[in-house]
Amino acid sequence: GDVRPESVVGRNNNLSTTKLESNPWWEVSLSSSVVVDSVKIYNRYLLHSACPGGICSRRLRGFRLEIFNGDDANAVFTYNDPSPVDPGLVISITTVPFGTVGDRVRISIPGQTQYLHIREVQVFSE
Repeated sequence: GDVRPESVVGRNNNLSTTKLESNPWWEVSLSSSVVVDSVKIYNRYLLHSACPGGICSRRLRGFRLEIFNGDDANAVFTYNDPSPVDPGLVISITTVPFGTVGDRVRISIPGQTQYLHIREVQVFSE
């Protein structure tokens, strides 16, 4: 899919990463509208002193996943991460309502100045 030009794809062991920025986001185009059943996010795994608490998967804490369809700026589905500390290494979002149609999936970290790192995103359709 398409990713925004500010993200670096395939860097540091196949990570997609943004610059340090306010409200960072990453988006993929699905090329056509499909019924989205679920989404799986593979978070970054790394222990490093520059990350919150030394665990880089924590940078994704408080993330938002949105599904969009067409030119509509309003998401047809929104998931807000409820994790108080760390959303984990593999995040399965299975609460997408039946019949949700979308052509783009966006992951963002609203209200934070942060790097957004992800290893892989899988979008499942019927």
